[in-house]
Amino acid sequence: MQAQLETFANTRSDLRIRKIELPRRGSEAGDQFQIRSIPHLVLFRGTDRVADGTPAVTAALNSL
Repeated sequence: MQAQLETFANTRSDLRIRKIELPRRGSEAGDQFQIRSIPHLVLFRGTDRVADGTPAVTAALNSL
């Protein structure tokens, strides 16, 4: 999935992909962003969270 996202981002100058590694369940970052499964995608527009979860983010990206 990472390669697909990077390929998609390379075709769009307005997109950036960031990967965050979570070391274990119950990590501070996982708790802060309410991540309950891996992989977990979150889509932001500026600072606004516009889609959360792999299916929602995939649908939002496909509609661009």
